[in-house]
Amino acid sequence: MLAGVPPFRAKSRQVLQQQITTAKVKWPKFLSPAALALLKGLLTRDPQRRLGAGPDGSAAIRAHAFFKARARARGISWQALEERRLPSPYKPPVAHSLSVENFDKVWTEQRPVDSPCGSPCNPAHAGAFEGFTYVAPSFLATSRMEAALAAAAAAAASAGAAPADSASAAGDAA
Repeated sequence: MLAGVPPFRAKSRQVLQQQITTAKVKWPKFLSPAALALLKGLLTRDPQRRLGAGPDGSAAIRAHAFFKARARARGISWQALEERRLPSPYKPPVAHSLSVENFDKVWTEQRPVDSPCGSPCNPAHAGAFEGFTYVAPSFLATSRMEAALAAAAAAAASAGAAPADSASAAGDAA
């Protein structure tokens, strides 16, 4: 966000990942020395040497010269920021929760062509999930099940009987 563009760009995911892991970052000339030092610290490839990864954690980031200068100039309180008491300097106009008017049409009209994983329907991935037994519960199915259980409990209560759970009912039948 400081530079206005990501450090690497490519048309394919594979090339982008290769750039991220091996290419040298070209830093814009307009960055201040403190901003450049911050970005270099945050984008260090070795996670153990990355800014904020040491024993001080995020305190090392907050203590960085880039933030110290801004905290003095603007009176930033890290505690107020963490508690979300600072107002946002910019609030984009949003008509509703699904609004996309703040995104460029180049992104909103683009068809997805590169996905992080292939679809199981793709013949190349036909056996990818063979042997797996887990099926994620559907929110809709869970909601319907809860509604059905609530209706059954209400019906049982109105009939004067205590609702029996399926486990005890199965045990009684055996």
